[in-house]
Amino acid sequence: MMRSTLLFTLILFLAACSDNATNDQSTKSDSSEKEAVVKQVTIQTEPVKTADKPAKIETAPISGYTFYAHKCASCHGKNGEKAAFNNAQIIAGWNKEKSIAALKGYKDGTYGNNLKGIMKGQVSALSDAQIEAVSEYISTL
Repeated sequence: MMRSTLLFTLILFLAACSDNATNDQSTKSDSSEKEAVVKQVTIQTEPVKTADKPAKIETAPISGYTFYAHKCASCHGKNGEKAAFNNAQIIAGWNKEKSIAALKGYKDGTYGNNLKGIMKGQVSALSDAQIEAVSEYISTL
């Protein structure tokens, strides 16, 4: 009886070890497959560069209202009715050309007084098209 119990235990032990070896191989196989998928995705998501032209980063279009609501309204008021920091002009009623000139001037540092630094930070990343869009919106206030 002792021998059969010992033999049975040995068989169970060997069976368990062989299952672990199989599981280890399948785990290694699964991780290799995952690495291959990750490498494949990484390769597919890199930008395509041509020898002739470097990759071009384009500025996303922005609506004048969206920019105004997020960057301008807190100081100038929802409808352009406030003098920002009690020291700026009220922009409600400005035409598009006046707004474009002011925003481009803030961007290049040629326009404004003591609020020039604040405004430069607000408009420095805007493209000409985006300046035109926000100026168009300001002209409707």
